Amino acid sequence: MEFIKTNSLKKFAKSSESIIVFVILELLGLMCFGLGGLNNIYFVVGIIINIFSIPFLLINSTKEELKQFCLFLIPFILMSLLICFGSMYKGIGLGFNNLLSFLALISFVMIGYSARRIKSFKIETALYIIGGGLMLVTLISMLVTWFNYGLFHAIKYADTPIYYYNGSLFDVTKESSWLLGFSILEVSLQYSGLFGFLCSLYLIGLLFINPKKDIKKFLIFLIIGLVGLISLITVVNKMALLLLIPSYIIALLYRFVPSGKANQKRADIAFIIVMIMVFAGLFVAILNNYVPSVSKIIASNRILNKFFNATYMDEVNVVLSKVFTNGYFFGVPPTLLNGEIITTNTRMFEAELLKEGGFFALFFFIIFIVFVYLSLRKYNQRTTDSKLSKIMVISIIFGLFIYSSLNFDGFYVVHNSGEYHPFFRSLTTLMMLFLVGYSFNPIFKKDVELYIDTDEFKRGIIVEDNSEKQIKKDKDYQFDEDDLNE
Repeated sequence: MEFIKTNSLKKFAKSSESIIVFVILELLGLMCFGLGGLNNIYFVVGIIINIFSIPFLLINSTKEELKQFCLFLIPFILMSLLICFGSMYKGIGLGFNNLLSFLALISFVMIGYSARRIKSFKIETALYIIGGGLMLVTLISMLVTWFNYGLFHAIKYADTPIYYYNGSLFDVTKESSWLLGFSILEVSLQYSGLFGFLCSLYLIGLLFINPKKDIKKFLIFLIIGLVGLISLITVVNKMALLLLIPSYIIALLYRFVPSGKANQKRADIAFIIVMIMVFAGLFVAILNNYVPSVSKIIASNRILNKFFNATYMDEVNVVLSKVFTNGYFFGVPPTLLNGEIITTNTRMFEAELLKEGGFFALFFFIIFIVFVYLSLRKYNQRTTDSKLSKIMVISIIFGLFIYSSLNFDGFYVVHNSGEYHPFFRSLTTLMMLFLVGYSFNPIFKKDVELYIDTDEFKRGIIVEDNSEKQIKKDKDYQFDEDDLNE
């Protein structure tokens, strides 16, 4: 194997390891809590941490593995370029902010990749910090919501939901109080529900913790999960609660259905089916807004019309018609920033991606999602992290994607509905990208080691040569025979 290492890099890594780990964990916790509400500050700090984390990346990776990582990042970098420098933001004085956003997006993936190669970094500690930050802001906001609105206010005010604020109409059943930075503001249930949803995912971890052996860990996951679940129930966030059901079902299958090649093939088939349905649905939706004859066919069919022309698709259809009819393949031009398309709340971050970066941004994003799935597949099969860590990393990544695909709100500040908050500039998204980088495994070549076992860096590795002697098992993880023989 060929290593990239110098004595100076090794000395720097050895002397700064504990500081880098502390700063990474601190940044994750503050981001999840949203302290200060100043995203650009977190962007800058993330970029700086990434620079100082690079030595760990270089020391504990082979050139081949770094090559694989770069290939993995290509579609994400192209997508990031389009959403940060596309037509939507061109010429409106946000050049420096766009540059920060672009560098931050790449940096957080790289920080995650580097963190996994730091000996003293523990993913379970990071999960505690992430869950703690999410739980704290959710708990504070939930208590303030109870004080301002009362329990179950969506049901309580269902008959008289409308109120006036500065001469405008608002629906009290669709909002809650939230701690944003150092202020309490009214936000949409879609936004507040994301934090409750992510916290509720921690209840999944209880399936993989034996309370008799580790009651402390069990209680931590239980408290984080219960705070999230109670917050969703008491504000009656139906969509978030509904999205938890498939998440819990998948976790139960992961816990109790034996792993192996057969079940992995079923998971692959399910993923392929979902992607085909997504592509087919997107293609038909585009034709519905671009080809009049197809629009007539869909309108005349009761089932198709109910799906593609339903009320919840109205805003999406506005975006699709503008983007494809006018040829905005690199994002919506700034001349439409004050028009209906920018203030349209599609509830799907993919449609928002079309606004910001156009068709090609969405195209590169879909490729990246496929790469992430393949990487997580290998992360689950061939790394020595505990099953608890694996299921939580996978749940948070795909949970955030799925929630934002069906319940995203870029205009979540209720009394300032013209303020747009992009998905890929949110702190929760950056946290998710950190986990994507952490869980990276080479996907383009089979004979690539996932971890490098050097004198300075001892951690379990799995290489695909069917040699059981080259596997250093983690005490909490049991390998299946199929995994060893694959």
